[in-house]
Amino acid sequence: MNNNDNLTKEFLYQAFALLISVICIHALYVSVIRPEATEIIQTQQLMIAQDINYVPERSFYVIISN
Repeated sequence: MNNNDNLTKEFLYQAFALLISVICIHALYVSVIRPEATEIIQTQQLMIAQDINYVPERSFYVIISN
C-alpha cells in the first residue's frame, strides 16, 4: 500500500509539473513570440512593397512562430 501511494504522489507531481510547463510555454508564445513575429512580418512586407530588391532578414521570432 505504501509503495502504491508513493507512485501515485510521484505521478501527480510529474503530471502537474508537465501541466505548469505547458502553460508557461504557451503564455510565452502567446504574449511574446507571436506578436513579435507578426510585427516583423508586417514590417518586412512593407519594405518589400517599397523596394523590390529588399531581402528580408531571418528572424528568430518568425522561425519559432512557424
